[in-house]
Amino acid sequence: RDQRLRDWAFNIPTDDVAAAVRQLRAQPPTDLTREMQVRLICRWAEADASAAAGWVERMPLGDVRTDSVAGLATVWAKLDLNAAILWVRQLPDSGERASGITCVAYESVRSQPATALRLAEELPRTVARDALFHHAARQWASQDGSQATGWACQLADHSLQASLLGDIAVVWSDADPLAAADMALKLVPAGRVQDDAVVGIVQRWVQQDPTQAASWVVQFPEGALRDAAVENLVRLWTETEWDAPARWLATLPESTLRDSAVETFVRGAAPLKPAAALAWAGTITDTSRRKRSVEMASAKLVSATP
Repeated sequence: RDQRLRDWAFNIPTDDVAAAVRQLRAQPPTDLTREMQVRLICRWAEADASAAAGWVERMPLGDVRTDSVAGLATVWAKLDLNAAILWVRQLPDSGERASGITCVAYESVRSQPATALRLAEELPRTVARDALFHHAARQWASQDGSQATGWACQLADHSLQASLLGDIAVVWSDADPLAAADMALKLVPAGRVQDDAVVGIVQRWVQQDPTQAASWVVQFPEGALRDAAVENLVRLWTETEWDAPARWLATLPESTLRDSAVETFVRGAAPLKPAAALAWAGTITDTSRRKRSVEMASAKLVSATP
């Protein structure tokens, strides 16, 4: 149905679109005629956005007008972002204005994420606005993590700032994991957001350079964050290879970090190399961890034995 409506709107000649909109407006309102109006207004906007905007502004308030504002704003932003911004900003109804600004912002995210974020700052605080902030910040971070970080640091809303910095750090780590990791530890406040950011960075970093990621993780102070980072590092590393993580484990001195890392390593290695995993399990110093790992590796070894 959606495809047929798109085809129908597309096949109407450009010169006839305005007349078709007027004819639909005169028809008894149904869900179908409302949707057809919105689609035609978007089609009209592709040919003459200003004229379509004038028609929409004369429409009575209601769902058709609201949907038309959103559709027109999106189409216009593709054609002329600055003109679309000027139009949505002057809409008198606050709800329509917020909807229009949101649509224009989302359309601008890919090419101009900084503009999208400036538009988001004009919106009242809602879940939808915060979702737009996060989407635009992640997009900017994929292009320039340093600039995105500088923008986020200027936000007055510290709760939003912290969550955005966490998002930026994770996305930035695809391009520059060391800089992103440094930012996450220095600028993201300690707590759940920082923990999630660090784990996210480790998960991405281990795909690029697990040895470098491991060197970073071992510098963490003892605690839940280090345990989570080590577990993710070793789990993902062991999924792709055996020898390199084993060599890294061999360099670690006896400690809770090593015990945690070896336990994770054994859990990942046991299905494929149960005998070797069992030998590693025996090197764990913590009694409960060692017992748990030995039992698990032994079970795998027994099931693998003909």
